[in-house]
Amino acid sequence: MRTGSIVRRAAVALAAAVTTALTVPGQAQAAVFPPDPVRLTAPGIDFGDNTWVLGAPLGSGSVTWDVNQYGFYQATLTGRLHLDNVPLQYGRMHMEYFDGAGNSLGTLHGGAVRAPNNNSHNSWSVDLHSPDQLQVVQVEICTETSSNGTSWAQSRCTGRLLL
Repeated sequence: MRTGSIVRRAAVALAAAVTTALTVPGQAQAAVFPPDPVRLTAPGIDFGDNTWVLGAPLGSGSVTWDVNQYGFYQATLTGRLHLDNVPLQYGRMHMEYFDGAGNSLGTLHGGAVRAPNNNSHNSWSVDLHSPDQLQVVQVEICTETSSNGTSWAQSRCTGRLLL
């Protein structure tokens, strides 16, 4: 992301925070940032929207950025996790979140799902939120797979998405 875009987003966040503080004391209000599209494809596991065409999601899921009730930036990942033609394989989403200096603040994992014992396509809803009391300004999103539900390997990852 270019510096101009970061400055523009910071200005929007500041304006939203000032407007909220002046007009609605005691209530949180989300800032408005354009969502970051996220579409990850790898053999057997994909992340995107709910439209499945020719073995992959047609569209993207997204990371949205809001100012939460504590005044911190918060990232939310939404979309669909797809498992296709991987009988009894497990899948889950992975979100690592970072501060403004690029330091990792932690990692969230979505719930593990398991494909049925057939070669069908299955998908599950994803809704992950970074912690609400940390200032998160970067995230990296990955799909992960496992054959046993305990040992996980990353399949595909985004680069870092910046606020």
